[in-house]
Amino acid sequence: MEPTRNLTFAADLDVRPFSSATLDSGGVKDTSAVYENLTQFRLGAEYLLMFGTAIIPIRAGYRTDPRLYTGTVVDSSFNLGSDGKQVKGNVFTFGTGYVSKRFQLDGALEYGVTKEPLIWDPSFGKTPSTWNWREKTIRVLVSGIVRF
Repeated sequence: MEPTRNLTFAADLDVRPFSSATLDSGGVKDTSAVYENLTQFRLGAEYLLMFGTAIIPIRAGYRTDPRLYTGTVVDSSFNLGSDGKQVKGNVFTFGTGYVSKRFQLDGALEYGVTKEPLIWDPSFGKTPSTWNWREKTIRVLVSGIVRF
């Protein structure tokens, strides 16, 4: 969607139905593995600043970051189980660049946060009974194109 010539909004939904997947190794199917669906929502915007023949894009975006696994439950014998809730995160992106007739340079910063619960079985007697492992990621992306 382009509200103006220089402003663009984009959104999409990516559905990956991994919950119906089966593992097949050498003709032997394993149906015991259980995966979560990966349904990801993405939203972004770009504004183009025009300077004669040069363009500087300003970009921002957001996406959900679902994982294939669920939260973890630990019992008093240290056996691991699942809490049945899919682990999900959020990712924010910001970027800019420079575009001219001869070359293009782009850069982006991506910041993601995912909270993964670790739940102690109440019979284990640990306090607090739920801990959250908070995974934070920062990625820097850079690309360039030279035209001959």
